[in-house]
Amino acid sequence: MMNLVGQEVGHYKLLRLLGRGRSARVYLGEHKYQQSYVAVKILGTQTTNTWKTRGRNEVSVLSNITHPHIVRMREYGTEDNVHFLVMDLATQGTLLDLLTQNVPISRVTTCVRQIASALQYLHMRHIIHRDIKPANILIELSGNVLLTDFELAIDHRNCQSTVTTAYAAPEQTQGRPCPASDQYALGVIVYQWLCGELPFRGTLNEIAVQHRNVPPPPLREKVPALPYAVEQVVLTALAKDPALRFPNIQTFADILHKICLNLLYLTPLQNLEDSTAFVDTETGANPE
Repeated sequence: MMNLVGQEVGHYKLLRLLGRGRSARVYLGEHKYQQSYVAVKILGTQTTNTWKTRGRNEVSVLSNITHPHIVRMREYGTEDNVHFLVMDLATQGTLLDLLTQNVPISRVTTCVRQIASALQYLHMRHIIHRDIKPANILIELSGNVLLTDFELAIDHRNCQSTVTTAYAAPEQTQGRPCPASDQYALGVIVYQWLCGELPFRGTLNEIAVQHRNVPPPPLREKVPALPYAVEQVVLTALAKDPALRFPNIQTFADILHKICLNLLYLTPLQNLEDSTAFVDTETGANPE
C-alpha cells in the first residue's frame, strides 16, 4: 500500500502515518476547513468484493456502536478507489507505551476495567473482537483507553489465519473463537503488564502449541512480591478450557480490581506487598 502522506482524502489532508496493520494504514488527518484533527484509516485500493466483506461490514457494525471506551467512527467513504474510515484521534499512543512504565497497580486495573467494559458491551451484542492486544488499545489525553481495530471482529472467516498468536486463546488458534477468547487475550495483557514479558515465546507455531498445551509460568516465579490472589485471578483468565475462565470478561476485570483495591491501592508494581490470602474467584471475596 502506497504512502499517502500529504494527499487529501475526503475533507482531510493526511499529515503523517500513525500506524499500520494487516490491511490498513492509519494517518493523522486535518480537516481542510475546520482545523480539527482525526485518525483516518485507509483500507487500501482493494477489490470491490473485499471492501464489501471487510470495510462495509466493519462500518455497519461500528455505526451502531456507542461506548465510551470504543473508538468513535465519524464518517466513511470511498475516493478514487481508496476506502477510508474517519475516527476520533487518541493522542497518547497505545497500551504498548504503558506496558514498560512503572505505573500504580490501580492504573493497571482501571485500564483493564475500561477494556473489559467495552468488550462486555460487544459480547452482549454477539460481537467478539478476536484481536485484543496492546497495539489495539489507544490512550486518550485523559488517560482513558479506547478499543479499536474491528477487522477480525467482522471478518471472522479470516480469524484463524490472521490471529495475533501471542495473545490468542487455545480455541481461537483452532478456529473456534468465543467471547471467553477475548478474556484470555486480556489476561495475557495483564500477565505481560505485571511481569514484563509474555507467557510464551518461540515461533508462531510453537507459541500456538504452548497456548493450547502448556500452563503459563506462574507469575510469582517472575515477580515474587506479587500477591497470590492477583496471580490466581490472572491464571483463571488464562485457563485452557473457556468454561474454566470467569463467567464473563467484566467479572474478570471487576474481581481483579477489587482484590488490588483491597491489597495494593496506589502501590507501584515493583513495591507490591506479598499476600497469600485466598480469594474466591467467583465472588472476589476473602474468606474470614
